[in-house]
Amino acid sequence: TWRMWDMETGACILIQEGHADAVYGLAFQCDGALVATSDLAGIGRIWDLRSGKSVFVMKGHTKKVIGLDFNPNGVEVASGSEDNCIRIWDLRRKGIRKNIAAHLSMVSCVKYQPGNEGCFLLSTSFDNTVKIWGTSGYSQVTSLKGHEGRVTYCDISPKDSSIVSVSSDRTMKFWGGV
Repeated sequence: TWRMWDMETGACILIQEGHADAVYGLAFQCDGALVATSDLAGIGRIWDLRSGKSVFVMKGHTKKVIGLDFNPNGVEVASGSEDNCIRIWDLRRKGIRKNIAAHLSMVSCVKYQPGNEGCFLLSTSFDNTVKIWGTSGYSQVTSLKGHEGRVTYCDISPKDSSIVSVSSDRTMKFWGGV
């Protein structure tokens, strides 16, 4: 299950069932109408928060889906998996737009550039790298190397597009803006 909580009261306002294995990833669409969830069985789901129903099942990864993020355009979702791939899902067509053989090891996080731009997608991996992908065709722009251990998460600043990544090597690295 996954749950939605009221921050002011602390009350649970929505409990959703629908995954066959532990729910691991979660992301909100920019307008808050949709939420994406993923599980350790390799399945993702898109939920309509107005109805509380699953409106799209994302099947295609062959292993655990670890990370999810909505493109700021609101119609694409990126998912990263233990199968070393990133999949870009088109919500209008309810299908895969692009499958990217992204890393040499598990993709631990996917994160779109925030704001109206959404020109870049970041991915982190247990292969110790952060990669930057251009969203027009989802081709690799560059690979950021410097961590000595698995890169577990990243984020990108909405202010200046600088990137931060964290790793099992117990370091946090700041990278220049994209």
